[in-house]
Amino acid sequence: MARNTGVGFYPRNSVVTRAIFPPCLWGFGHVAGGRGPAFHPQSPSPLATNFTIACAFVDIHRRRALRGCMPPPPAGPVSKFKPPRNVARAVGRGFRGRCPRCGQGRLLSGYISPVPECATCGERLLPYQTADFAPYLVVFANGLIFTPVIVFLSMSRYASVWLTALLVAAALANALTLLPRAKGAAIALLWALDIRANQ
Repeated sequence: MARNTGVGFYPRNSVVTRAIFPPCLWGFGHVAGGRGPAFHPQSPSPLATNFTIACAFVDIHRRRALRGCMPPPPAGPVSKFKPPRNVARAVGRGFRGRCPRCGQGRLLSGYISPVPECATCGERLLPYQTADFAPYLVVFANGLIFTPVIVFLSMSRYASVWLTALLVAAALANALTLLPRAKGAAIALLWALDIRANQ
């Protein structure tokens, strides 16, 4: 009778047979050429055969399932690097009240209320919160322009109540004119530097 060369779907000298199924599960035999236990001429024990068939069945279905579930490999190298944004161009667009990305859509709705996103390119602008940054810029600009003029005129012979009132009105008008532009420039600056709220 021909010698049985394996158990189930696995050959006798396979790694699976040697690692999972010890020789004690089959009939006793002798060492064949010094390469492991020789199986009994009769069929192997039912326990070993059933266990081998079950493992092979599970292995085949696992491979089929993984073959359908594995995601396709990426087409190219994935990089998280973002190209730098042009700060000067973005601030110029924001100062004009335009979207810092495309320069076409409106940046503010109303006086100083920022739009959630650009209506032209769809860029989300809501995460860039300026808080009190724009009023600070306006106060600094007004103080830098009008303070020396008012101090100089108050110490000269041309000082008068009407001239001082005129300068104060000019400073107020300048502040109201600069505030929405400073708001747009501040939003554009945060967008160009990618500084979002809660960061």
